[in-house]
Amino acid sequence: PHWLGVELDVGAGRHQGTIQGVQYFEALRPKTAIFCRPKNVKPVPSQFRFLGVEDLRASVTDANKAKDDLKKAEKAAEVGIKALEKELEQEKKSIGEDTSRHATKE
Repeated sequence: PHWLGVELDVGAGRHQGTIQGVQYFEALRPKTAIFCRPKNVKPVPSQFRFLGVEDLRASVTDANKAKDDLKKAEKAAEVGIKALEKELEQEKKSIGEDTSRHATKE
């Protein structure tokens, strides 16, 4: 009888590719390997592919970068708002001065 060594995406296996001291193959992570009959093995369609550790790490890195970019954008917006508020105050003062000048001339 023939057996296939299969590495699982999750730690649901029994070993790492070694049985009774004989290494048949090497799984990358512990407890992710099994042996099974060839008739019981089918390829997993790509749309159901498990995201590996590197995929997850890349997603976290991307999320952290987006979070940092958002913080920078928020700070830039705050600076812009403060500048606009200052400009508005100056405009109000300028309009007030113009109004008081017109009132004293009349």
